[in-house]
Amino acid sequence: MFNVSKEAVKADKGCAAPSFQERVMRSYRSVAALAGMGALAWSLALPLAAAQAQETANPQEGSAGADRAVGLEEIVVTAQRRAGKLQDTPIAVTALTGATMERARVQNFGDLVTKIPGFSINSLSRSRTNPALRGGSSSLSAPGADNAVALFVDDIYYGSAGDFEVDLFDIERVEVLRGPQGTLFGRNSTGGSIAVVTRDPKAAPEGSVEVSAGNYDLIQARGFVTSALDDSEHWLGSLAFTGTNQAGTSFNRTVGRAVDTTNRMSLRGKIKWVGRDDLTVLISGDYSRKSETNEARDFLGAPPSAAGLRAVGYVPDRQRRLVDQFDNGSFDSTSWGGSVKVEAEVGAGTLSSISGYRRARINQTPTDLLGLPVLTVSVGEPRKLDQFTQELRWISPSGERLTYVGGLYFLYQKDRRDEQFRTRYDPTTFAGALQAATFCPLQGDELNFAVPGCVASRPDLFDPNSVNTFQSSKVYSYAAYLQGTYELIDTVRLTAGARVTRDRKTARGFTRGDLDFIFNPVAVPGGFEGTAGGYRVGRLSKSWTAFTPKITIDWKPREEWLVYATVSKGYRSGAFQLEADATTAAVPIEPEYVWNYEAGLKSRFLDNRAQLNLAFFQANYRNLQFSFTDGTTGDLVVSNAGKARVRGVEAEAVLIVADGLTLSANYSYQVGHVRGFPVQAEIPDGQAPGQTPRHSLNLSASYAHELPGGGELSLAGDFQYKSKYQLEINPDPAFTSRVKGLVNGSISYRTANEKWQFTIWGKNLTDENIVTYGQDFRFLAYSFDEAYNPDSPRYNVAAATANMPRYAPPRTYGATVRLNF
Repeated sequence: MFNVSKEAVKADKGCAAPSFQERVMRSYRSVAALAGMGALAWSLALPLAAAQAQETANPQEGSAGADRAVGLEEIVVTAQRRAGKLQDTPIAVTALTGATMERARVQNFGDLVTKIPGFSINSLSRSRTNPALRGGSSSLSAPGADNAVALFVDDIYYGSAGDFEVDLFDIERVEVLRGPQGTLFGRNSTGGSIAVVTRDPKAAPEGSVEVSAGNYDLIQARGFVTSALDDSEHWLGSLAFTGTNQAGTSFNRTVGRAVDTTNRMSLRGKIKWVGRDDLTVLISGDYSRKSETNEARDFLGAPPSAAGLRAVGYVPDRQRRLVDQFDNGSFDSTSWGGSVKVEAEVGAGTLSSISGYRRARINQTPTDLLGLPVLTVSVGEPRKLDQFTQELRWISPSGERLTYVGGLYFLYQKDRRDEQFRTRYDPTTFAGALQAATFCPLQGDELNFAVPGCVASRPDLFDPNSVNTFQSSKVYSYAAYLQGTYELIDTVRLTAGARVTRDRKTARGFTRGDLDFIFNPVAVPGGFEGTAGGYRVGRLSKSWTAFTPKITIDWKPREEWLVYATVSKGYRSGAFQLEADATTAAVPIEPEYVWNYEAGLKSRFLDNRAQLNLAFFQANYRNLQFSFTDGTTGDLVVSNAGKARVRGVEAEAVLIVADGLTLSANYSYQVGHVRGFPVQAEIPDGQAPGQTPRHSLNLSASYAHELPGGGELSLAGDFQYKSKYQLEINPDPAFTSRVKGLVNGSISYRTANEKWQFTIWGKNLTDENIVTYGQDFRFLAYSFDEAYNPDSPRYNVAAATANMPRYAPPRTYGATVRLNF
């Protein structure tokens, strides 16, 4: 049962806010302490690891080292579309095995953030999840628009704004490729690409099932099974599932129920036919269902002056997990997909055909964007997606002096969204004045409230409004690519490749409903498909062609070292955004391009007990895609900025301190600037790209110890820090986020026969309130003078800085029992 006193995050202590100097000193001390602890830990650990390496190299007779070599695991990746060692791959890539993800309870992309240097995610809602890498980010959500970080699951492209809201289960490994991957992975990877590889069927019978229980009434079950389906082992099969049910992590006092609930399940099945040594066919299918509330939002600011809120006696507090939304809303989605992969080994290489189909149906009722007990603005996004992809890929044999990969790619996508806006503008607010000024000539220049004449003559303007914006898009994408690697000498390789992409997008739509100065500011006598007004956007069409080359040279000065330098280009397709007026909607958003310059080092030393990977990069963007609110019209506008530049360094380190004890760390430093904003955006040049924290630090440790009797005790923990950054390309403090010190941990015991495992775990143990998205809707709660006019005696700083954040999950903890068979 939801327990407000224990499970909702506690109210602030009521202490006075620290001064600016105090905050600066706290930040300095925190970073200095983190750097000091990291330096101290590594300075103490390295001599111990070196001593252990010496013992391993010269083990005493009968010692443990004589029986078992201790060293870092060799991870095989397909970042270049062929299998190869991670440390021999000249790309900045982080690879996580399924075992690593299970140990750290990485079950979604939000959990993955702690493992990838510089990786970030913001989320307006479950249907709008925006990943970011190296300045590549996106706030575009219209049908046909694309993310800046491409997602592939078993080689199938996931191309919708809600595709990062998926469960990660039955995982073989996850590869995160940082920087543009425009040659082999194609369009919409200006920031990078994420390749999720799930487990394939095996002939040997194997399986597991686990059950977890935790706070907020968490119940979760996960499992998989695989085996040969016939005696000849020509047919193999596997089935995996996950299901999670959890009461909301916030409590809505207005409706008296929990909000931000979790209720979802996913299935994946595979059948593999091994006909001959040179031919395999893999058929995969997956299904997912979600039935949850919408997100919780917390209103932070001065008591609103809106008459409707005063009438109900609303006064905001600072209890982050106790909210006052007028409604919880609902989010229901069903998605399924299938793929067929055929691989044939021929004398000159391997020919693969990969066909995939995806279908998604989302029904999201309007969700409150302010966290207030009366209707102000809410948005729902019912959506339908159908997608088909086909790829033909040719891979030359490995081990030759010249190796190459080439292929053809096709994508068809049909995406439809029926946005539902529900608004009510209080006539005593700035929003009420804008509503009156748009449709009532009597308003004049008054900005603080709707004048009595407008309220009396046009009361319909201040009733609850309903506006629908329907948008439909079709995408046709064709591509051809080729990349080859030539061994110049034994230790030096040259890689060159290019991809040609042709995209064609069509869009149409209309807006209908009540008159609304933000969402429907077009008055048509008699109305258009609605009660008061609207407009139609006829069929729009645009094509783009992109050439995205890449060249890399790498050198191995010694067996366990790799030095490389890369120049590559990335491309994100253009799009149409139909939420604006008909004239603006007819102008497409132009494609985004990025040139990436990178140098890197991959190394192992201390007898394979230590690993250090470094990447130095500069990304130069052109036509950076972003969205903003027009300060004059109030419209949501999607446009292109002129140029952006992001520079940075990424470091990943792993150290086996002693048998069973492993420390790892990753750090990212990046600094970026955007220039050439449209005038109406009112954003000064020099603003950083969205989701580009200057400092990101992740530390983790794991320890496994064999107990008398053969059982094993394991401990694992990780720590994350991110300096302040903006969730969007917007200097507004409402879009500011940071991670001061998030801690996760677990303790596990595995029986001697390795059948049973018992784990106690905790996530966000420091109970941080991490903002995953912000809102600035001050004009809906206050008058102009209160929130926007510092020269007025009515100006209130708490009103001027009001915001409505969405938070990441609070502290959660529980226990898991796992049976392997």
